[in-house]
Amino acid sequence: MKYNLLFGGIAEKEDDVCEETVKEFINTEMKVENAKNITFVNDHGIEKKNDPKRRGRPSSIVAKKGRKEEKVQSCVEKSIWIVGSSIIKRAFQRASLSTEKSHLGLRRLNYHILWQGKGGLTWKKLFPRIQLLRRYESLPEILIIHCGGNDIGNVLLLELRLRMKETFQRIWSEFPNTLLGWSHILPRFSWHYSKNVKSQNIAVKRINSFMSKLFVVNNGFYISYPEISWDSSGLFVNDGVHLSELGNDLLLYNFQSKLQQVCSFNGERRTRSM
Repeated sequence: MKYNLLFGGIAEKEDDVCEETVKEFINTEMKVENAKNITFVNDHGIEKKNDPKRRGRPSSIVAKKGRKEEKVQSCVEKSIWIVGSSIIKRAFQRASLSTEKSHLGLRRLNYHILWQGKGGLTWKKLFPRIQLLRRYESLPEILIIHCGGNDIGNVLLLELRLRMKETFQRIWSEFPNTLLGWSHILPRFSWHYSKNVKSQNIAVKRINSFMSKLFVVNNGFYISYPEISWDSSGLFVNDGVHLSELGNDLLLYNFQSKLQQVCSFNGERRTRSM
């Protein structure tokens, strides 16, 4: 309750707003002039109006006082772009069915998610897709990339790493105020360009290790999925590439956990050194 004000026993009205109720109480009962000019950055009732445990008594209200600019800032939603292959497209479809919906419960932190999943997306098509998105949307606060799986086995590993680093540097340069995140390429038990499943999944680990370090040393972050392994058949559909409902739930759980952590501390992150 640090920095919060607790108001109890205030008579309630239908469709009332906590902030307006508190200001009216401060003005009429506490005799504070110009109470309407007081700014609260957060206010809410502790109990729901229809909660049977209340037994007819008024709910208590918690309000946090702040400066006017803090109030304005708290009301502005920030965007998160998640750009990637059909893995992202299917994750979005699964997330839309959950109770948290496609924003993964981040609306309470003033963030909304824009999912951009394209089936068959390869690395060379990633940057043009981000540029296209930039034409129609405001720059995001956070940009997460999930791409490269469709290049494994088709592009030599060293060449793929060089292409990925080059693209990262272009994104890093053109999005100077955006926090960048790497979503680990998922393992598979079926690969389009090779029948050697083990070697392809080793290549995935190497790419993920390389990209995770690249993002972190540039003040970014990465999201890993340790529960998802290529030999866990129950986490994949029959094609051996895309995730089952359970697999998508695990992926979304890791997305949500990491993003809640990142969004909570994003305002304190270090400024990039150019």
